[in-house]
Amino acid sequence: QTLLAPRLAQALEGAGLGFRPGASLLTDGELDDYLQWTASTEPGDGFLAYWHLSGLTSAYAGRPTVLHTFFENRHNRRRIQEFASTLYGTEEDLAAFMERNRAEYLVYQADFMLDLSWQGAAYLGGVVSPPETCAAYLLHYRPGSLERLAPVWQGWSIRVFRLDGEAVDLPQNPLFRERYRGFMDYDAALAATADPVGAGLSLASAGMASGDPE
Repeated sequence: QTLLAPRLAQALEGAGLGFRPGASLLTDGELDDYLQWTASTEPGDGFLAYWHLSGLTSAYAGRPTVLHTFFENRHNRRRIQEFASTLYGTEEDLAAFMERNRAEYLVYQADFMLDLSWQGAAYLGGVVSPPETCAAYLLHYRPGSLERLAPVWQGWSIRVFRLDGEAVDLPQNPLFRERYRGFMDYDAALAATADPVGAGLSLASAGMASGDPE
């Protein structure tokens, strides 16, 4: 297990900002991989990530971040809310937000599309069901259709996009496959994170039952 995640969890708990127990798609291994990759980017490159990953990115990868965990700061709270709203707007809205805040990279989490509870980013952004035309939907299911945000790294539940960058091929992952949208709600995604083999068998069974063996 990572040495970073427990330290982060303790810091967040001490600030009253702990993760929801048992409700995160981010694994320790993915967290380590993400931080190692992020540390390989140019030192001055800015990262736009949700608040909890922003703290990690700044503390352990040494990269500047747009958002911070200081919720007592009104300006920062508003910026976090603006980011959440912008995720469910257009790609150009999101690109403009990145440009205004000098961010070269966007850290997208599968939670943004799959967690529609009151604790998710969609709720904070005032969205009940993200439309297929919004940036979050395209980042999640159709990254090839994006014009300005290019995928450059992917883990289990995280994708990193570079503004006006050069896209790389992404590995297949059931969390991000649009054909599984009807089967892959947040509970199913959590189950897949905990037991990928079992989740694969469940998806195969669901596909056979629906007449789609893929």
